Amino acid sequence: MVMSLTNALWQMRTTLTRLQFTFYCHGAPLTLTDLLFYCTNLQSLVFEAWDPLDKLVGNLEFLGGPHRSLIDLETTITATTSESLEPLLKQLPKLRRLSVSYSTPDVLDLVYRMCPNLEIFGYNPSFGILDLDDLEGESNEPGLRAIYTRNGGFGVPKDKFLPFLRKNMHTLQTIYANLSLTEDQVKNDEPYHDPFPDYRDLKLERTESLTFWPDKSGIIQTLILHAIESCRSLTHIAAVATPNIPSLVDTLIMMPPLEEMELSHITADDGGSSLVRLFKMYASLPESKQKFRRFWFRYCSSITDEVLDAVADGKTLKEVTLTKLGNVTHEGAQNFFKKLRDSNVFEVKLVEMDGVDDGVIDVLSDMKCLKTIILEKAMEITDDGIRKMVDDAKNLRSLTLNKCKSFSQETVTYVQKKIRYVEIIE
Repeated sequence: MVMSLTNALWQMRTTLTRLQFTFYCHGAPLTLTDLLFYCTNLQSLVFEAWDPLDKLVGNLEFLGGPHRSLIDLETTITATTSESLEPLLKQLPKLRRLSVSYSTPDVLDLVYRMCPNLEIFGYNPSFGILDLDDLEGESNEPGLRAIYTRNGGFGVPKDKFLPFLRKNMHTLQTIYANLSLTEDQVKNDEPYHDPFPDYRDLKLERTESLTFWPDKSGIIQTLILHAIESCRSLTHIAAVATPNIPSLVDTLIMMPPLEEMELSHITADDGGSSLVRLFKMYASLPESKQKFRRFWFRYCSSITDEVLDAVADGKTLKEVTLTKLGNVTHEGAQNFFKKLRDSNVFEVKLVEMDGVDDGVIDVLSDMKCLKTIILEKAMEITDDGIRKMVDDAKNLRSLTLNKCKSFSQETVTYVQKKIRYVEIIE
């Protein structure tokens, strides 16, 4: 098997520029050294295996010098330390994109020190990150343009992550930062050090998309909001488990209007009035200056009927996602969608929303531009309600019913005849 693989790679060595190598068992047949040796013009490598990096690197001396073509490396392996990664990075001086999973915090120090050409960096991301081909616009100077941490779980060490933000504050366009408590802080009940005095000079100038998890006391949020307060390019913000909605709004209201907002897993219920103030301000702008077009509100106590009512006053909304909002009533949801009847909203997704019944989906069917409806765990809708909705929704093209109540086969067949794309997940 190994001989066949290496022969094939050698025959393609002058033309092969992209390779994904996946080996889902212990003891991968080829090492990273093998792949770099046989693939001399390789530019992009995705390497997935069930062993730690020190077992997968191989003897890099066989390369006879640095690999000059590879600019993109993504590894998903069981363990990566700075000791095992450093010899590999020395052989890859042209790297512009690096994504490493299951890596230790000392890897951050190593990458900070050894990768001057990096434009995209993923540190233990649990999702797909931006590709080099997806970068938009030209950068005026060298530096990172996108940086990612994991989605959820323990946070990244602030003392190792914040230097990336300061070093690249003139170039970073996308920031995905879990800055909640680290595993050690939780285990040892360590206090959260306030980094603001050391980073008061942090000013993010080009950031377009910011996703962040603050600590439970909101200490890091103060720094993040300070860093973006003069940013004129921000179009998307996602705040997860923030303890202080009012301070977030106070910053956003002084900035150019957002295009997209995500709020999720927010248990504090004192932010509703602040959000109403923000969205009323957005709606008061001349229509030519309104930009807010998409939002995701998930598991948020701060989202109330009044917040949705203020959002609906805007003129540019396109997509809506509501997930498990305990303070939104049945009447509030109905009134929200009634106000969107003549809007340009083309997609609505409702997940685990109490009170989503035939009355709510009947209102959805009146929305003139609505093309896609996704309902998940909507247990109160009936066969009659679904039939009426698809009859009345003239522009509906896609309907997904995910883990909703069971519908009769007659209703399923009826819906499939009326709508171009139907997905029913039991």
